[in-house]
Amino acid sequence: MGSNSLSGPIPKNLGSLQNLQILNSGSNLLESSDDLSFITSLTNCTDLIWLGLTQINLSGVLPDSIGNVSASLNHLWIDSNDILGTIPKEIGNLVGLEFLALYENMLTGSIPDSIGKLSKLKYFGVNINRITGKIPHSLGNMTQLLALGISENFLEGSIPTSLGNCSYLEALDLSLNRLNGTIPKEVIGLCSYSRELNFASNSLTGTLPPEVGNCKNLNTATLLKELFLLRSEN
Repeated sequence: MGSNSLSGPIPKNLGSLQNLQILNSGSNLLESSDDLSFITSLTNCTDLIWLGLTQINLSGVLPDSIGNVSASLNHLWIDSNDILGTIPKEIGNLVGLEFLALYENMLTGSIPDSIGKLSKLKYFGVNINRITGKIPHSLGNMTQLLALGISENFLEGSIPTSLGNCSYLEALDLSLNRLNGTIPKEVIGLCSYSRELNFASNSLTGTLPPEVGNCKNLNTATLLKELFLLRSEN
């Protein structure tokens, strides 16, 4: 149903489609009327592997029941809406996820430590929200990550050295936050493989580690959102 001009409320009985595997209603004029309870009904769809709710005027708080959606779910797109509240810690139950897009919402609170349970995750975008707190060290458990975007939030504290465990990262964007301290050599070391590393507009201090000399593949034209979209189409 994606990319149409469908309007009106989202049915709350979607869960009756128990054999549903793919639901893509993105880029429409649907609405949730500050109630995302329809997500709870989707816990009945045990074969669901793709849930696309991009840019459909969703509002309200993401329910804890998001963590009870199918363990087979590998694509979860809830970006470009008006979702409020925090990222539920229960999202760490979705251990099959490879794509998690929450960017361009109005999410607050911190990134839960439970996010580190998503060891299969390859793309995580929570940029352009109102996220506070520190970058959790548990992000370093997601060693399959190819793209990580948490820019344009209100994150504070230092850049965790554990991000150096994500040796497959092609794009890392930490810009436009309130991060301080030095850039760890473990993170700069990622540039041997990465095409984009963005630390701009923070409060970082200190000197650049000598590992910056290994940044032979960096390409400032690489945009994280474009990388997300390209990979999703493939």
